[in-house]
Amino acid sequence: MAISNPTEALRIVSTCAALYEKNLSGKNVLFATVDDDKSACVETLFQPQNFLHLTGLQTNLSSERFYDAALECKYRKGWWADTIKNPKDFPDFGCRKLSRQR
Repeated sequence: MAISNPTEALRIVSTCAALYEKNLSGKNVLFATVDDDKSACVETLFQPQNFLHLTGLQTNLSSERFYDAALECKYRKGWWADTIKNPKDFPDFGCRKLSRQR
């Protein structure tokens, strides 16, 4: 399900950026899986410039500037909403439910 309202989508992005900053940014996370007798581990470093990729959005802003804008809630001024390509095709962000629970 896509979010058709760009203002709502950018509000969600901003909320997710705050959660990313609080819980993941600058942290190493070890993902471990076990399937029958096989196990695998992958260590991931979550950096600010990775946030844009996780949103699934495309923009002409640098990933760092996008993250900073999301953290600063600049979408209220509308300046960065115009940088999003295909604003009618915003994904239904996975953190949407999480952001409403807080």
